Amino acid sequence: MEQALCEVISEQFWHRTDENSTTHAILIRLRELLHGRSMEGLGPTSRIIVNAFKQRGKDETNFGDIAIWIRLHTGKRSIPIEGVGYLEAKIIDPTGHSYKAFKQTQIQLINTNAPQSYVLCYDNVAQRLPLSKADGVRFSKPSGYNSSSTQAIVIPTGSLLARKTLSRRDYTVSCPFSVQLCQRYLFGLDLEHPIAPTRNTAELFDIKHIPFVLVLDVLQGNATEPRPVTINREVYAAL
Repeated sequence: MEQALCEVISEQFWHRTDENSTTHAILIRLRELLHGRSMEGLGPTSRIIVNAFKQRGKDETNFGDIAIWIRLHTGKRSIPIEGVGYLEAKIIDPTGHSYKAFKQTQIQLINTNAPQSYVLCYDNVAQRLPLSKADGVRFSKPSGYNSSSTQAIVIPTGSLLARKTLSRRDYTVSCPFSVQLCQRYLFGLDLEHPIAPTRNTAELFDIKHIPFVLVLDVLQGNATEPRPVTINREVYAAL
């Protein structure tokens, strides 16, 4: 996964695109990598079903650029555990000195609405981080590649508010996006859950208008196939 992410991000930097184009390309690649795979790790073997969507308009959002919608199915006829991981994407300046688009007021608003949110940093140079591999999690049909560096780094919004800045110096409180996805989100951790139980997650996206939505159905053990994702197609287009 790290190899694929590095290839996508490097290509986007070569074309001098922005974080939205980079995010678009990454979600498509993740869908290709994860859809239909089985996952072995801390619990029973799980299957993954992936759907990705992009907002048709360009509405501003107070929850970040990306919603990782996890639907954890634990058995037959069980109600799935649903939650969302929110990410705000930022791309480093071509010189590599700073993230010029970082605004503390924006991060403060996102953190207020989603306290467990992260900033997803796209770096033009592969970085070695303390947590560099998704150890303990193995996917079927592996690529045969294990990387100890990454160009997709996640940092908690709360940490950035305390530091009041965003640069490579802040990577000391970070981990690779692949680790956050494989070891945290896919196991139902670090997610925000709907406050009102009668309102489903898809309806919340219609209200918040998150630019990108990645839906991951994790089917544990003998869990049956879930119902198709319901999302407002007037607002979102499938990737």
